[in-house]
Amino acid sequence: MICDNDNVCSICNYGGDLILCDGCPSSFHDTCFGLKEVPDGDWFCPSCCCGICGDGKLRKEIGPTPELVTCYQCVLKYHTACLIKKRADEHADYQRGSWYYSNKCEQVGVKLAQLLRVLHLAPGEG
Repeated sequence: MICDNDNVCSICNYGGDLILCDGCPSSFHDTCFGLKEVPDGDWFCPSCCCGICGDGKLRKEIGPTPELVTCYQCVLKYHTACLIKKRADEHADYQRGSWYYSNKCEQVGVKLAQLLRVLHLAPGEG
C-alpha cells in the first residue's frame, strides 16, 4: 500500500527521525514506540497488524485469502484466513460495509449509531 506518511510522531506529535508504517500514514519515533532498533524491511504499526496472528503482511502462506479486513467498530484488522481458522466462519461476509469482529463490537457499534441518530434528530422528530 502506498500512502503519504505523517511527518510527526503518532505518540508525541513531534517531528524528527521517524519510523514509517508501510500500511497506513502513521509514523513513530523508535523511542516513543519502545523499539530498541529500527526494523529492516517492511514494518507495520499495531493498527495495521492482524489481531490474531500479529502479522501485517499480506502473505500467500497465510492462506488462500490473505487480505486484512477491518472491524467496523474497533477498527482492528484481521486476516480473513486467520478468522476462518480461529472461528470456523468461512461463509462470513468480511467485505460487507459493517463487519464486526465480535458480538461485543456489534453491540457497541449499534448503540453508538442509535445515540448518534438521536443526537442528529431535529426537535420534534423521533
